[in-house]
Amino acid sequence: MKWLLIILLLCECVLVTTAQQNSYDSYKAILKKFPAGNGPNLYDSLYQLSLPELTLPEHLKSASLPAVADNSSQPYLRPVFSQIGASCGQASAIGYNFTYEMDHARGLPANISTNQYPTHFTYNFENTGWEYFGVSYFHSFEILKKCGNMNVKDYGSFTDNGSRWITGYGLYYNGMLNRIDDIYSIKTNSQKGSMILKNLPRRKEKSFTIELLLAVFLMV
Repeated sequence: MKWLLIILLLCECVLVTTAQQNSYDSYKAILKKFPAGNGPNLYDSLYQLSLPELTLPEHLKSASLPAVADNSSQPYLRPVFSQIGASCGQASAIGYNFTYEMDHARGLPANISTNQYPTHFTYNFENTGWEYFGVSYFHSFEILKKCGNMNVKDYGSFTDNGSRWITGYGLYYNGMLNRIDDIYSIKTNSQKGSMILKNLPRRKEKSFTIELLLAVFLMV
């Protein structure tokens, strides 16, 4: 019985090792077919430089700030999740930030699927059909501007294997109700930029409606 257990454990180790090797071989084959650099490409660099800077409204320049702000105590922060594949940009930008902002604007809790937004709707647009590649959140923001993002209930899940493509006009139409207005940058390498960042939760722009939100990119 003891030897049987040892043999079974060895077989399991071989299977796991083989699966990992197959995944690595697949990754190398994809990387060879679709070369990807480590740094931002020229388009992303120019796009970043073209973003307008967010300015602090006059009524907030002299406003006092609390010593501490705990967003986890707010109903707009969705429960913690584990990202799937290389969707880190979409996990942070869509799964957490976009969900928080949309629910904050609408006064809705983020603990139910109709008020949460999936990471892979935007991620699958540009990951070449595989979850091995990361996708620029700059591109995801453009999708949020033009196409929006359907909620988890409409999408059918929060994540997937990276190759799913949604069909159905009604689902895309629902996503168009969840779009952002524009994208701004905040240079956080100065006190002025830090103050703008800290005041973001207090802003009340006239264009800040339940359909239109601001996506902010932080430049250090």
